[in-house]
Amino acid sequence: MRKIDIIRQLYILIMTVELFNELLQNIRQKECFEQLYAEYYSQLIKICMHLYGNLNDAEDIAQEIFTYLLSHKVKANIENPNAWFYALCKYNGKKLFKKEAPLYDNADYYEPINQFISLDIQNALSELTAEESDIIILFWYYGYSLDEVAQILHKSYASVAKQHERIKEKLKTLLS
Repeated sequence: MRKIDIIRQLYILIMTVELFNELLQNIRQKECFEQLYAEYYSQLIKICMHLYGNLNDAEDIAQEIFTYLLSHKVKANIENPNAWFYALCKYNGKKLFKKEAPLYDNADYYEPINQFISLDIQNALSELTAEESDIIILFWYYGYSLDEVAQILHKSYASVAKQHERIKEKLKTLLS
């Protein structure tokens, strides 16, 4: 039995990290590309819509990411695919459009976590800057350590740790 056939049989409802990395390594094979595309394209669009506020830009960034994945071999073992794609969206948006993401004002981005958090917390998160939201989302929602968040955002650990403490205080103030 071919390796791809085994992968296809393992793919049931939820893509595991191991399966994600296996598909990523074999993305030039049609079946692998189609599975990754089906699983992550809409998520990339949502992230980019939140970051850049424009559907055309979001589609351009998503296309750029999949084009890059097809033309380059990813050597690393990705431990958190969602956060990795989030970082790719931020990087490619800056690269393609030479602009920073606007302040977070789109509640749809938080839709996946809104079912778990109160309306007060949702409102407080909308008051954070883009960088502050990146830290909170990557640390609290995607489960990265502060060291990993620092690497994703290309900042020092000390800077991210200090900023994280300030964000927690800011959220306490906003929530009181």
